Amino acid sequence: MAVKGSIRPVSVLLLAVLLFAVSALILVSGCGEEKVTVEDDSGEKNVTRSLEASVGEEIVVTLEANPSTGYSWRLTEPLDEKVITLERTSFQQDDVKSGAPGTRVWWFRAVGEGKAEIDMEYVRTWEKDKEPARTFTAAVTVSGEDGAKAMEYSDPDSPIEVGKGDTFYIVLDSNPTTGYQWELAGPFDDKVLSLEGSRYEAPQDTTVMGAGGKEYWEFDAVGSGSTEVSFRYVRSWEKDVEPTSSAAFTVNVK
Repeated sequence: MAVKGSIRPVSVLLLAVLLFAVSALILVSGCGEEKVTVEDDSGEKNVTRSLEASVGEEIVVTLEANPSTGYSWRLTEPLDEKVITLERTSFQQDDVKSGAPGTRVWWFRAVGEGKAEIDMEYVRTWEKDKEPARTFTAAVTVSGEDGAKAMEYSDPDSPIEVGKGDTFYIVLDSNPTTGYQWELAGPFDDKVLSLEGSRYEAPQDTTVMGAGGKEYWEFDAVGSGSTEVSFRYVRSWEKDVEPTSSAAFTVNVK
């Protein structure tokens, strides 16, 4: 079944902020895969860390930030993409108040054996000749056998074909500023799949207020067989209203 319907926008700023905060919590806690994490809240100007990871593992770097000051974290050197790659980044605000500080989270993937560095600086981009307010460097050593990046699927019309033990994501267009979010529309065969968590990822290529992003639903293939995973796009408080959109995916595990 294809995704159908349309998203109806509403102008509820407070609801949007609260939903974003909830989504940020899911983003941090909903992922069940192996990962290496490093957080820096020391306030020190120059921070250097050493990290060890296995191929296929996720590397999560969390740094204090406050975009309302004009400062932002950015990579200062290209990554060695034979060793690690950047998957995404997101800002998570600590408080609903405008201008409140928070954390900038960077998700990297260890893709090959070797050594590489993650070099970042905290700057106002328009201040060209000024020293960065802070710097962060992570020296990363990656070992282990090659691992595969979890696959992503977004087309309900195409069956999902995976092997037992694989991890994959179902990705759905979403916009929590409207009050809508995706939820499971029915049970699936838990002898075939295990739901590990879900998260919302805001768009990284726009600064438009209220722009839609994507929801990522993570599954592990735990047994051979076939099952359907169905979703509906609803406002949780509207109990007797038809979903504005729906989607159903067929998953075949070999």
